[in-house]
Amino acid sequence: MKGLKSKNVLVTGATSGIGQAIAVRMAAEGANVALNYRNEIEKVAETQEMIDDLCNQIKGCGGRDFPVEGDVSQEEDVVRMVGEVVKEFGSIDILINNAGIQIAEDSESVSTEDFDKVISVDDWLKRDRFVFVGWSGILLFPCAFLAIGAWLTGTTFVTSWYTHGLASSYLEGCNFLTVAVSSPANSMGHSILFLWGPEAQGDFARWCQIGGLWSFTALHGAFALIGFCLRQIEIARLVGIRPYNAIAFTGPIAVFVSVFLMYPLGQSSWFFAPSFGVAGIFRFILFLQGFHNWTLNPFHMMGVAGILGGALLCAIHGATVENTLFQDSEQANTFRAFEPTQSEETYSMVTANRFWSQIFGIAFSNKRWLHFFMLFVPVTGLWMSSIGIVGLGLNLRAYDFVSQELRAAEDPEFETFYTKNILLNEGIRAWMAPQDQPHQNFTFPEEVLPRGNAL
Repeated sequence: MKGLKSKNVLVTGATSGIGQAIAVRMAAEGANVALNYRNEIEKVAETQEMIDDLCNQIKGCGGRDFPVEGDVSQEEDVVRMVGEVVKEFGSIDILINNAGIQIAEDSESVSTEDFDKVISVDDWLKRDRFVFVGWSGILLFPCAFLAIGAWLTGTTFVTSWYTHGLASSYLEGCNFLTVAVSSPANSMGHSILFLWGPEAQGDFARWCQIGGLWSFTALHGAFALIGFCLRQIEIARLVGIRPYNAIAFTGPIAVFVSVFLMYPLGQSSWFFAPSFGVAGIFRFILFLQGFHNWTLNPFHMMGVAGILGGALLCAIHGATVENTLFQDSEQANTFRAFEPTQSEETYSMVTANRFWSQIFGIAFSNKRWLHFFMLFVPVTGLWMSSIGIVGLGLNLRAYDFVSQELRAAEDPEFETFYTKNILLNEGIRAWMAPQDQPHQNFTFPEEVLPRGNAL
């Protein structure tokens, strides 16, 4: 077993059966094994002798063994036992909850006490340890809890009257699609809006009114996403796999950070970030189109190609695998024929390759390259969109076909889809400016407006 050398292992019920076999093998592979027993001290000697025999057969192996007495159905025994093992080895890297008891009675004659005794064995070793926390959890769990809690609180009770002049909570009559935690008032600039800061001065109601819940949700949400990415790295390292899940998750993180943090940082205030709500996100998309012509931005085009391309690849791959499953069972359907531990292939890569070679004249012949491509396309699309949003925050222009605009202004009969979209953007700006930029008075001189035949 790769990677067991110098690991500290606690095996419950290590004096017989499966527990004994596990303990012997792990010790032979170089692990330090704590041998839990209840009252059969003579069997511990037998286990230690088996360890020595196996180590003699395998050259250059063998870790320490340490007998530790304890009844794993008793909390005080478990606490003491774990303490003794940690004192002896310094830590516990692997815990094998093997101990168990069996009541040799008919099920109808088993008492409640006997049932509880069966269930309680090893219970204290597993209790409060079901969710892996790790170092990443120190960042993830508190930040995620606070971000989700702030969003639920804001959408339930807090109005946006003082920031956007809107109703935005269930309490005010909104539904799931229209509630939101709205971005702060424009006058707040880029202040982090601490509850104890100069804006709110410790007044919770005032803090909610000026948009403090939005900055609270955005910052804790960003740290929670980073914590979740680190969690994937941490668990991948513990399990012994590559960290590509974490690499893939950098795409959503980049989108969140660019949209909710980088874009408003490039603008005049947090006010121009999207509010945390479905309709709020839709309004933000319209804003990006009207004020930045986002759909004509090459980074938006790459983002659309990546996301829709990833969806297409996923659909094609799923359909191809389903089409080429081996008929390797008499079960009612192909799903029941699969076993997680089976060593053989579950579908025919050769047949799939032949099919797509006939369709397109080209096909993936390497599964690893195929799946890397399925990872690369959507993640790259997300990153390209994120870069584009940062550019919008800095007011970088999309494609501008000025020659078409000038010709449309001079020739009433000349119009393109580009000039029509420019007119639509002007309309969006004229409509949104009084709400989203009330401090600016937008006027559009006649000579700068395209006057195509649609006018």
